[in-house]
Amino acid sequence: MANTYLQRTVSSSNRRTWTWSGWVKRSLLGSSQYLTESWANSTHYSHLYFSSGDTLNFYDAQAGSWSWHPIYRDTNAWYHIVLRCDTTQSSNGDRLRLYVNGELASANAVAGINASQELNYNVGGHMRFGARTTGSSDYFDGCGSHFHFCDGQSYAPTVFGETDSTTGEWKIKTDVSASYGTNGYRLEFKNTSVGSGSSSTIGTDTSGND
Repeated sequence: MANTYLQRTVSSSNRRTWTWSGWVKRSLLGSSQYLTESWANSTHYSHLYFSSGDTLNFYDAQAGSWSWHPIYRDTNAWYHIVLRCDTTQSSNGDRLRLYVNGELASANAVAGINASQELNYNVGGHMRFGARTTGSSDYFDGCGSHFHFCDGQSYAPTVFGETDSTTGEWKIKTDVSASYGTNGYRLEFKNTSVGSGSSSTIGTDTSGND
């Protein structure tokens, strides 16, 4: 899905507690590629992205930067990425956590978050997947499936994925039971009516928020 993105305008909602979950398969390595961004203006925004060094990173304009090990360069693999925020947690290390394929990722850089601080993800403005707002650049090049945003909830990766009892591999959980809140969404990408002469339904939200 190079040079394309999805975007939705939202009002400001819970900026202390939320969860973003998505399955992605990379096609292009060695470049900055945005997975999801929340943007109000040039001083209030945050985004989750692959760096040019193929690490996963999160940046918040108010709080600072996070990065995690290891390097993600397997273009044949699906990665399940869960970014879990709860700034009401007592420990700074628990206020923003990243999981890949059900495992807690090791942090390389951790920004300091004050107790109950409001980050900029879920700020009023728009939510975007697949590109950076400024200049519409840093497109994600690859495939995506089953994206969830849960407004007001901090969920473990086991809400969205599970271990296959036969193969031992981490796999998509299709019967997700979750609360999506005001700005939440569930994008399964089952509908693919796109192209000339047809209305695009690839971004259909099945969370109940429509």
